[in-house]
This record gives sequence, C-alpha cells and structure tokens, in this order.
Amino acid sequence: MNDVDKKLELIECNTLSGESALAIRYNRYLYRLISLYNCSAQIDRWFTNYENCNPYSIFAMFGIANGAYLDKMLEYYDNAIFLIYEPLKEIYDKIESKYKDNKNVYVTCEKKEIYYLFISFFSTSSYKYVKWIVLPNYENLWKTDILDVYRQYAYILNGVVMDARTKAFYDSTAGNDYFVTLNDVINKYSVMELEENIKNNINNDSVSVVVAAGPSLQKNIEKLKFVKNHALIIAVDTALKPLYNNGIKPDIVVSIDNRKPSSFFETPDFIDMPFVLETQGNPDLIKKHKGKRFYAASGENFTKILMDLTGKDGIGVLQTGGSVGNSAFYLAVACGFKKIIMVGHDLAMTNGKIHAEGIHENKEDNIASENGTYTDVDGYYGGKVRTRGDYYAYLRWFELQIECHPELEVINATEGGANIRGARNESLEKAIEEWCLKLPNINYNSIINKVDKLCTEDDKEIIQEYLESLPEKMKKYMKKLKEGINEYNNLKKLKDEGKEGTEEFKISFAKIKELNSWLSKIKENSLLDMYEADFQNSLDISIYDFQDDADEEWNSVINLGINSFKLYIKRIDDFLKCYNYFEQR
Repeated sequence: MNDVDKKLELIECNTLSGESALAIRYNRYLYRLISLYNCSAQIDRWFTNYENCNPYSIFAMFGIANGAYLDKMLEYYDNAIFLIYEPLKEIYDKIESKYKDNKNVYVTCEKKEIYYLFISFFSTSSYKYVKWIVLPNYENLWKTDILDVYRQYAYILNGVVMDARTKAFYDSTAGNDYFVTLNDVINKYSVMELEENIKNNINNDSVSVVVAAGPSLQKNIEKLKFVKNHALIIAVDTALKPLYNNGIKPDIVVSIDNRKPSSFFETPDFIDMPFVLETQGNPDLIKKHKGKRFYAASGENFTKILMDLTGKDGIGVLQTGGSVGNSAFYLAVACGFKKIIMVGHDLAMTNGKIHAEGIHENKEDNIASENGTYTDVDGYYGGKVRTRGDYYAYLRWFELQIECHPELEVINATEGGANIRGARNESLEKAIEEWCLKLPNINYNSIINKVDKLCTEDDKEIIQEYLESLPEKMKKYMKKLKEGINEYNNLKKLKDEGKEGTEEFKISFAKIKELNSWLSKIKENSLLDMYEADFQNSLDISIYDFQDDADEEWNSVINLGINSFKLYIKRIDDFLKCYNYFEQR
C-alpha cells in the first residue's frame, strides 16, 4: 500500500478555462495535481524547467496526473523515453490505456516494475541523458514512495556511472578488446541460452550457491564439497585459487573484468571450466582457456545489432552493481533460482583483509590500506565493520535486488563481513543441510553442455559481410562530420556578421539540425561509443549549461557542436586503425 492510499479522495473536475483537472483531498486539505484555473499556462511555466534537455533524454517521472504534463513533454521530445511511476492505482487505471501504444512511454504503478524499467534503460551509453522529475504536489502526498523510487533510481544510476568511469579509467581500448573478443563471441555460446537451458531443468526448490572471494571464505570453504551435484555452484574468477586448494570445482565461473591478470585465477583445472564473460572480454583468458565460454553484452548495444541481422533476440546481459560478485548473483537469479546461498561475500575489510588467503602472491597486497576512505556498516554478527565506498555500493545493490525480488530466499552464509539486509544469516553447514542435501543429484555439467552454439555458419557469413562493409561506411560518416564542422564555422561567421534571421542563416542552421538528427540515429553509434577518445571531454559535451548572455549562448552551442563532431571523428579514426590491425592479422 502506498503512503496515503487509504486516506485520500481523488477529485476529477474542470478548470475555469474548461480543461480537465485532478485534485486529491487528504486530511481536509486539497492538493491540486494540476491547476484548477488555467491548466495550460501552469504546464507551460512548469515546462520551462525541461525545455533544454537532450532530445534523446530518458525521463524518470514520479506521477502522471491527468497526462497533461507528459503530453507537453511529448510535443517537444518525441525521441525521448519516459519511465513513469504513478503511486495511485486509481489514476493509473484511468490513464494507462492512453499511452499503451506509445513505444516511448512506460507507465506502471508497481515499484518492482519501475525498478526493472530503470535497469533496462539505464546504461553506460545512456546515463548522461537521464533526468529525474517529480510532478507538482506529489511530493506533499507521497514522500515515502518518492524516497523509495528515487533510492532505486539513484542506486541503479550510480552503479551505471561507476561502471562507466571504471571502464574509462582502466580501459581506454574497449573497442580493440571488443574486436579481439568478437570472433570468439560469434563462435561460442550466449548467456541468454545458458540461462534458458538451466531454467528449463530446475524447479522452485533448486539451489544456487554463489561464491565470492572475501576474507571469510576461509572459514567454511571446505563445506562446499558437500554441495556438488545438489546445487549449482557459481564462482567469481578471483575465488578459483582458494576453491582449487580445497578440492572444489565450480559449475560456472563468472569473469567480467577484462583487465584482471589471469594469474589471479589460473589453476590447473581452470582451463576446461565453463566461463561466463562479457563481450569486451579478457584477451589473456581467452587465449589460455579451452572450455565453454558464454557471452553477455558488456554495456554495449552493437552485439544486439549483429544478432538482429541474423534474426536473434540478442545474447543476454549481466546486470551488475559494479562487482563480479553482483554479476554472479544476477546470473543465479536470471537462471531461475528462487533459493540462493551466498558465500565469501564479506563486502567489508574483514580482519583488515581484501580477499581470502591464497589469491595474492604477495601477502602484503591483501592488506587493506590504512590511508583509504572507509565507512562503518552493520556487521554480520552485529556491531559495525569497516568497508570501502565501492564495497558499500555493491552491498546496497544486493539489498536492492533482494528487496525487488520478493520471490527470492537468500541465505548469507558468509559468516563474516557486512550484514546484507533482506538475506537470512546462517552458517553454510546449516544452509546445506536445510536446502541442499534433501535435493536429488542433478548433473549441471550435462545441462550446461547441451547449450547450442550462438551462430550457424550462415549467421557467421551474414555478420562477416556486414563487418566488412563498416570501413567504407565509417569513411562516409567521417566526411559528413567534417562537413558539419565547416557548417558550424559558417554559422558562427554569419552570426558574427549580424546575419541572424536571414535566409542564409536559416539554411545553415537547418543543415546543422539535420546533421545532428542523422548523427543521433546511425546504428553504429553503439560501436563508436567503445572508442571513447576522452571520457571527461565526452562527459562535458553531454552536460551543457545555458548562458545568460545571448552571444555567449550562441558561441557555446557552436563550440559544443564542433567538439562533439571532432570527438566522433576521433572515434571513427580509432575504429579504422583497430579494424585494419585485426584485418591484417
């Protein structure tokens, strides 16, 4: 039940100007969701706050009222996405059908569904254009609900931003890595098919054990021997050495960091284990690994474009809160498991350590720095424990996942570290006895091995033909972008000569508008985004502050356009160098 559902009265009426309006009577007060006097004038004033947003923005809106605010936004932003949570079901029932055929508008009155919408649309390529909006007077009626939804919005968005910054900081060659991996992706298997295969072979009592590499893993790692064939063991790559040292072989290994040294997880038996990777995979791992590799899209949409060419739905994604442990947990959920046991998820600096013993060759590398920035969180056994900012973000992601999946039963059998709200704290021994030992043996290796390869030979030919067409296509794009820079300079020249309002000025402005529209629609944008020439420059281009002075405003717009086009030219140039290099190989 929402904050005030039991206490309010929805009032439908007409404004003095004859327009439809809504109000809420609550505790003897009348809260107008839209003006009762001049609806259009009020909405026009409200819209001035949003009239200069990116045309491809994603608007996360709390409230829809009678739809008038949304209709105003749609007049100007027909290419934007609107994700709307309406807390009052009575309003939702009246308005939902009006927008059900609009592919850019998603309206829900379920918090779980708005969470999934945020996950679906917030990505490393779209986060720059996300806007949060609360409609007038909703903040006075649904404060708790606004905080709940905003918390979901903020955590998901922050996770995406963290992921984007991490990729930019550690990985300036994402496009190169993608091409290293692409041939392997086409010739191997998809996470989507893996999830479907497992889902079709389990039931509501089936269990997945998700193993991370926190310091407390040492406490109970040997107990995992009793899990084999009773539950699906999903391990993060960093946990492989401790697992091997204790004679335990996981069913699936998740590895999403394409810069992690393979020495972290190389064991004598890792070579044939099933690995789940992302499309910007770890080249070092791919060279050495001989087993099955299942791929998920890594925040890019280009693989989806390639799959569309062959009539496939895609390869799947691994939602993440920033860590491989988050991704491993999400994989268990996506595979259909309703019961999950978490092991080794300290999410804190237990005993001043970062990982379990046996991972770092130099033991000093496993000691948490005394100079780091830390915060205290609730501990597994009560009291407080020390954690880092990134670990805290991972912790909150787990808690939000559990909260938004009420069908899940989660046991935190880490036996140390941070408390994970929503999970039941229990020893691994007791969790295994309660959930796993009662289950019949199931051969998960057999299920995994039955997954079909992603592409047929015909599919590969179609993809290869498209890829071979890219260099010529990109050269044409570059030529057009250079023409665009010249046109921006021409517009500036006309402005400096005082020719605003002339036919010549209008033609130049129309050309630039057409070029920007073309640029936003080319499907290879998702490929070029991987060649982020300068992350901060890209960020600056996407965040535009409007100027008070008209001349400064024009100069800012023109410089922004020129820099944006130059950034795209640099990306194309990087792509062509990369393509030529791999073609020669």
